[in-house]
Amino acid sequence: MKIEYVCPRCQYRFTSERDAATEGVVCPACMNVIKKAPETQPTLEAQRNTVKCPKCESILQVKNNGEKVKNITCPICKKSLQVLFPDDEGKTIYGGVPDDGRTILPTNQKIESSCVLVVDGKEYELVLGKNTVGRKASTSMASLQFQTADLYMSRHHAIVNVRRIADGSLRVSVKNYENKNKTLVDSHPLGKDDELVLHDGSVILMGKTQVMFKVKS
Repeated sequence: MKIEYVCPRCQYRFTSERDAATEGVVCPACMNVIKKAPETQPTLEAQRNTVKCPKCESILQVKNNGEKVKNITCPICKKSLQVLFPDDEGKTIYGGVPDDGRTILPTNQKIESSCVLVVDGKEYELVLGKNTVGRKASTSMASLQFQTADLYMSRHHAIVNVRRIADGSLRVSVKNYENKNKTLVDSHPLGKDDELVLHDGSVILMGKTQVMFKVKS
């Protein structure tokens, strides 16, 4: 039986039929000798498509494409996780209606308990659905354009998704737009395919500009 290993020195992932705990396994990338069996991958049950990483305690949003089990890697601490989706998880409606497994989100609707992004003391109100945010420019098509001279912030820098879940509360998450400029959420770098849930007071660093997320009652 093949066992999957991740080298603690170079982070190279490989498989071997040898048992590291009894025989030792050599990493083919850096020749490091591994003498410890791989950790058991923790299994987590998704609650409304989110899980809490047991290592760094980050709240992660996990997309459910109809599968019962999904293997993911925490974008913050890089720990491998296995996520279980309850039987009715795929029936959750995020402010819209299900259509062939997809979720349709209403757009340009005001939020009862409003969410805003704050830049240099100015508030920019979010709407339900997809909010494209970035630096203000005459050629920008972003729905929220920040007045800033920060050229490290792209005109289309990030996407902030606002969803209303089954219990009536809001879930707000952010992911990178297709840009080469950095984005950090509470000091954690946001990778190309990462999408992190925002909480009241979360700070998003877009280029060199701090953008604060606030929930207003």
